[in-house]
Amino acid sequence: DTFACIPLDVNYSNLTNIPVDTLFWDFGDGTTSSLLNPAHTYANVGNYQVQLVAIDSNSCNVSDTASALVLTLNDRVAAAIQIDTLF
Repeated sequence: DTFACIPLDVNYSNLTNIPVDTLFWDFGDGTTSSLLNPAHTYANVGNYQVQLVAIDSNSCNVSDTASALVLTLNDRVAAAIQIDTLF
């Protein structure tokens, strides 16, 4: 799982250890990719469930899915300071 401030650039790596002919990345924000090792930028604050589906159509369409969570945060911090005096 990953968390960071926006905009967040992520370089994904396919670590599938079986021969596959189709890869499908779902970045959880409405965008997808079929690249082997895609890069993606998260521009908005949110929780994103990322999935990689790997399919081998040569072996009865065997597929496997891996998931991860990406949490993006706003880069602005609001602080409240209270000053107490003894006098």
